[in-house]
Amino acid sequence: MFIVHHAKRIYLSPLSEKLDISLENRGSSGVYALICKVNNQFYVGSSVYLANRLLDYMQPAYLAKKANRPILRAIVKYGLIHFTFIVLETCHITDTLQREQYWLDLLEPEYNLCKTAGNTQGVYLSEETKTVFQYASDQITFVAKYDSIRQAATLTGISRGYLSRCLALGMLAHGKWFFTYTAPA
Repeated sequence: MFIVHHAKRIYLSPLSEKLDISLENRGSSGVYALICKVNNQFYVGSSVYLANRLLDYMQPAYLAKKANRPILRAIVKYGLIHFTFIVLETCHITDTLQREQYWLDLLEPEYNLCKTAGNTQGVYLSEETKTVFQYASDQITFVAKYDSIRQAATLTGISRGYLSRCLALGMLAHGKWFFTYTAPA
């Protein structure tokens, strides 16, 4: 298969290679692919926390929570035993979406709903998976952009539950940060 020739790392049995996945990808950001061995269809994604993202696919709670995604439905249907995990490349955090777009264009994966990296137009996203923007208390001064509530919570040290409440209620977090799903103008 064409995609395998481009692989930086290949995990033929992800469940039994869980420790290797964790250790070899810890602290890395990059682009990955999940290939279904039953039908040879695949998914391309990227993450600034590559090890964590690959390990997410092994968590039943993650699979259930995001069950509207074709790749997750396929994992549930066929089981992880019928999937190969591939790290296509590692890259700097700021380059992940650009590199994901390169691979989306090159490989045209069947399991991706969106063909544009970072664009989820027309796809329902749970509150947990929406892009989050951080502003200063004036609600004008842009501070940072995060791929999800989870990432925002991790990088700011604010609990996910509290951050979710602040987003839902439009209130300042710790009296000094404003979080929203709206991009800066």
